Amino acid sequence: MSWILTITTADEQVDPIIERLWDLGTSGIATLPADASSDCRLLAGFDNEANAETAHAALGGTIGPVDPTDWATPTPADIAVGDHVLTIDAGQSFGHGGHPTTQLCLRALERHLRPGRSVLDVGSGSGVLAMAAKALGAGTVTAIDIDPAAVAATRANAAANGLSVDTSAIDIAELRGSFDLVVVNMLIAELEPIASHVRRLANDLIIVSGALVEQRDRVHASLGVAAEVIEQTVDGEWIGDTLRVDQEPPA
Repeated sequence: MSWILTITTADEQVDPIIERLWDLGTSGIATLPADASSDCRLLAGFDNEANAETAHAALGGTIGPVDPTDWATPTPADIAVGDHVLTIDAGQSFGHGGHPTTQLCLRALERHLRPGRSVLDVGSGSGVLAMAAKALGAGTVTAIDIDPAAVAATRANAAANGLSVDTSAIDIAELRGSFDLVVVNMLIAELEPIASHVRRLANDLIIVSGALVEQRDRVHASLGVAAEVIEQTVDGEWIGDTLRVDQEPPA
């Protein structure tokens, strides 16, 4: 049995609460419109009651059990990218594409992805960025995520949108080859352990988001990129950067 913690909050509290929920062990988060008394409703899934109770004690809200086969079924959403509209069913991976960090990555893909290039989406979630890359003309797109539910959601969404995306639950450390563009949308705590592999797999551009403004130097340092910073963007407290890497990875 899975458990859901539901929290209603003001918009300005959403990002700090989401970061805290990840720290407390949530397996996924959905952001939904709330009622007239609040701006936003967060649904955080937990694999066991103990973790849900701990999060409830820390953040408040309400908790309850739910069948794991249908606990995360928010309404599909339409996401615009270039001249295309993608329909996203987040399923259990909780990524509709509306979060600022996803939007920063989408806009960067629109500006910097050249047709025919190979793209790797690291931590694909529901596949928003992978599908956007393909819709924008990428030659090949590979989407990886260690969560099987995310892989299934990416595969289903790509098929529903008529897009060809290679999906896999492979660990990034085991992935070989190189990609013209690597896009990664992760919190800094998730990025730093895998950053060397992100750098290893990129032969031209890295689009990175998910970190806070004050963490930008940590992002760049973790990637070991001493080359050109193509673009730095900000949405609220979140960054979205595009980096051009050296052709030869650092020793």
